[in-house]
Amino acid sequence: MRDNKELYIYYKSISNFPFINSEYIFDIYNKYKNKCQEKNYTDFLKFLEYFKNTYLIDYDPKYWNYYNNIIHITNNASESYNNYLKNKFPKKPTFTQLIQKLQNEESLSFDDYERRIAGIWYKKKKNQDKTSNINAIIEDYKKKESESINDGKSRDDIIELWEECLKELI
Repeated sequence: MRDNKELYIYYKSISNFPFINSEYIFDIYNKYKNKCQEKNYTDFLKFLEYFKNTYLIDYDPKYWNYYNNIIHITNNASESYNNYLKNKFPKKPTFTQLIQKLQNEESLSFDDYERRIAGIWYKKKKNQDKTSNINAIIEDYKKKESESINDGKSRDDIIELWEECLKELI
């Protein structure tokens, strides 16, 4: 059971990589990989290899890292809209129902567009709170990082600091 909790922490920490200083991501990745090798977590090691190849090598972290600019939790508006449509159509609608709902959606979208053009923009409170919380945590760790650098702490100490941050973001 302890192994599952440890793997969960590693997995959730990796999912929070976009919020920390990208300078330390590869170091933390290697630290997790070494721990998993020691404990022979073969399945998770496969995931780590995939993650490395896809997100650390194929895509430069500067393209998916929010460290200096956390405005939105996700950068994929189509994913959000897809979830919205799944909720809108929990069952397969008839053709007539589909057309009616899509026409209603088009009307809502136009109204929303008009409000945005007029400068009226509403963010969902839940997302706003989550973004604010993440921002607060990151800003706190940025200060801690700066203090650590000024105090002459080692790179390993700063890596541990950002690892702490990842756990706090869980």
